[in-house]
Amino acid sequence: MLRGGKAAPSEVGASCCRNFPAPLRGVTGWWYERIGNPFQYPANLAFSLRHDVELQRWDAVGAYPLVPPLHTLPTPELWQQRGTWRIGNPGIEPWLAGGMSRPDRVGKLGRWYRFTTGGAATVLVPNLMPYGQRLTLWVAPFGGRNVRLRWNGEVVAEAALTGWTPVQFDLPDIALHTNELTIEGYGIAVSDLELQFLVPE
Repeated sequence: MLRGGKAAPSEVGASCCRNFPAPLRGVTGWWYERIGNPFQYPANLAFSLRHDVELQRWDAVGAYPLVPPLHTLPTPELWQQRGTWRIGNPGIEPWLAGGMSRPDRVGKLGRWYRFTTGGAATVLVPNLMPYGQRLTLWVAPFGGRNVRLRWNGEVVAEAALTGWTPVQFDLPDIALHTNELTIEGYGIAVSDLELQFLVPE
C-alpha cells in the first residue's frame, strides 16, 4: 500500500521499532516484546486467538512458501511453479504452534527435520495464491509408524511409514490466509512440505 508516496516495506522481520524516534525506541521495544505491536490490533489478537499462539506471532506473517515470479502469472508457466515450506529447518519457529522438537539434521548433507513430541503438532502454513494446490509432506518414523494429517481440522491424508515417505494431498479450494497443518502421531519425523499448483482442466 502507498501512503504519502512511500511503499510498504518488503522485509518479513518484525515491524517494530527502528522507525520510532530514538527516545521512544526503548519504551516501544519493551511493550512490543510483551504484547506485540500495539498498532496491529485487532488483527494480531484475532490471529493469536485463532491459532492459539502469542500475540507477537502476527509479525511473522509475510513469508509464503509458494510465490511465483510475476512474469509467470499470465502464462502457462505459472502451473509449473513450486514452493517448499521447510518445517525441519531452523528459523521456522514463528510458524510452529506446538508439539515439535528442536531441529536436527540427518548427516552433513541430509535433510533437516523435527519430530513430534506429543500426539499432535501444528504448523502454520500461509497461502497467498488463489489457486488449488497439491501438497507433499515428507515424514518418517521416529518411534511412531503411522501418521494422520489434518488441514484446518479436516483429515486430508493417512499413511504407514517405513522410511522417509512423501504423503500427498490435494487442496482444490485452499484458503487465502494462514492455514493449520496438524501432524498426528507420536514420534513422527517431519521435514519439507512441498507445494505445487493443481493444473486447471
